[in-house]
Amino acid sequence: LCSGVPHNDDALVNITRGCREAAFSTASTYELSLLIMFFDRLGHKADTPMIQFLTLRLMSGQSHDGSWSYSCTGLVLDPVQERQLRAALVGDNRLTTPDRPRAASPPKEKGKPREDLDDSPKPKTDPKKDKETPPAPAEEPKEPKEDRPTEKRPRLHPGLEGIAAQIGRGAGVDVATGDHSNTQFATVGLWCGRRHGVDVTASLAAIDKHYRGIQGADGGWSYTTAGGFSASSPAMTCAGLMGLALGFGAKNLKEGADREPRLEDPEALNKDKKVMDGLKYVGDFIAAAGAQRAPAAPGGIEFPQANELSNNLYFMWSLERVGMVYGLTTIGNVDWYDWGSNILVRTQQRNGSWRSDGFHSGSDDSATAFALLFLCRANLTDDLSSKLGSKVKDPGTSRLSTPDLSKIMGTAAKPSTGTTKSEAETKVAKLVDALVVAGPGDREVLLAKYRDEKGGEYSDALALAAAKLKGDRQTEARAALVQRLNRMKPNTLIDYMKDRDRELRRAAVLAAASKGKDRLHEVAEALIARTADEDANVSQAARTSLKKLTNQDFGPESGDSASDRAKAMLAWRKWWDGQK
Repeated sequence: LCSGVPHNDDALVNITRGCREAAFSTASTYELSLLIMFFDRLGHKADTPMIQFLTLRLMSGQSHDGSWSYSCTGLVLDPVQERQLRAALVGDNRLTTPDRPRAASPPKEKGKPREDLDDSPKPKTDPKKDKETPPAPAEEPKEPKEDRPTEKRPRLHPGLEGIAAQIGRGAGVDVATGDHSNTQFATVGLWCGRRHGVDVTASLAAIDKHYRGIQGADGGWSYTTAGGFSASSPAMTCAGLMGLALGFGAKNLKEGADREPRLEDPEALNKDKKVMDGLKYVGDFIAAAGAQRAPAAPGGIEFPQANELSNNLYFMWSLERVGMVYGLTTIGNVDWYDWGSNILVRTQQRNGSWRSDGFHSGSDDSATAFALLFLCRANLTDDLSSKLGSKVKDPGTSRLSTPDLSKIMGTAAKPSTGTTKSEAETKVAKLVDALVVAGPGDREVLLAKYRDEKGGEYSDALALAAAKLKGDRQTEARAALVQRLNRMKPNTLIDYMKDRDRELRRAAVLAAASKGKDRLHEVAEALIARTADEDANVSQAARTSLKKLTNQDFGPESGDSASDRAKAMLAWRKWWDGQK
């Protein structure tokens, strides 16, 4: 739809039929959210009651802290109830030409190009100031305006009033917390459902409160707050920024007497420190990733986490949504669309698809969808972004000049007194280079030195070198890092478990096992949180340490998906709660 495929296309007709058939039986947070987005964009008025039901079911899955997990089981229907509700809401609804599609058709898109990327320059004359150019007659547009809120919102279907009242009284899932991947999809799904007569104000307010309460000191957000030990990531920070934007919109986007929606304080988001800190965090990574066009990064060190953004199309779509809702051309002083679209054009495969990174994007099909949505600059929240306009400004990055290695790589460099940051970065770079190019004999000497010397730069160097090395050389560097961290106190290890650098997280969870069973109570929560780590190696390392310390095994298994790792984490937590 966002790519301009007509609504009566055979493939789209089949897709729509399948989605309608599945709509009343699914309880998956991802699927509910995407069904709402799809039917909202499809724009068929007869789908409104179904969108309302999907939105109510999605609301029923909100956890106590305002987030979502994988399932929305707070609204349960038996097969008879499901058939009755389906008949009452949609009957024999069939796909026809929509009353008015949510998405502007391709010809309309050309009427409002982005000036800095348009192939042809726009005329410099201002039609408003040109007295010879008559204004377009008021009656010329035959179709209603594209901005849905200018219309009278549909009323809730009578068959859903009881369900809405039930959810309004707090009925939902009895779950303390969820994760921010499911939550960011639910956030957008609620906003789309909001256009169809469902009051989602309280749910969006809870999302806003949730993200404001758990933002990291670095300005970012993590995958989960369980145990409080997850490291921030760019994709999950985009999720937090979406939550703040739509929470703000639900509170401040009001209809005037003429039904034209207006923001009560359009400048508020630009003054919001949590929003600015979140944008700076994402900006750090985008700036580092953009720098990869140069032959070498500062200090000769690569930024693997930043480079991975190029392969993580799940992040690409998260970034695109943030850029569109806030109306930002640049993030981190980098043109995010120019950066991303150049990568996508270069990496499209011969069969037209994009390749999944094997984890975040799930499959090639999903990766291709994310890529297309990015390239189309698909805007699922146009009724808010059109009112924000250019009110929010890019705060740049949290760095004033050259990239801060410790922030980009997540290393915990601790320069000695009197040592500047640039000197510390240079020292780490030299240590890494020496270990990477060393021969067998020299490498053994260097590994022993890095393992035993005082100074945080040696931990950083081992972690960075381990990320660059392969095979037995990587195994040796990893072992030296674990042995080095074995000497650390539990609190220090817990700090390393929250680090952005995956090698440091992995080494810290393995080193925690050296503390013995008598100190399990100090590290258990942190280790359990790491079983759901986004990196499978870290997750397996956490499982290994927990098995050694507890003689229990609740997974996750090698090769498990992110959802399975999250389930394993919950199983570990349930067991640990029973030991207290």
